[in-house]
Amino acid sequence: MSSVCSLPPRYNTGISRDPQFQSTSRELAEALENSSEFREFARLAEAVNTNDEVYALIQEIRSRRASYSLAASGELEAQLENLPVMAAYRAAESALRRLFAAVDQAIGQAAGVGFCEHVRPQGHG
Repeated sequence: MSSVCSLPPRYNTGISRDPQFQSTSRELAEALENSSEFREFARLAEAVNTNDEVYALIQEIRSRRASYSLAASGELEAQLENLPVMAAYRAAESALRRLFAAVDQAIGQAAGVGFCEHVRPQGHG
């Protein structure tokens, strides 16, 4: 599993050094990575990233933004979001967010606190 972001040192102390915690965390990460929601999201992210029409629209949007033609770039963004591959990607993204929210809720209930708001580093999402 790849690491999207690493936590700052303040999160690498205490319970995070416990072998049971580390093992359970790895199991959770692997389970999430192997979930149908994540696999579908990854598949569609690849489809979006290799789609010629998506690429062309993104290049045109960037060009319009660079020339301050914001109204035109807004129209292109709407056109981009209406592509079937983007609609499927957004649906997969939404399903993955629901899965992560359920995991967050389960961890938060077990810990007695809101989980994500306590572990998410500043500027990471």
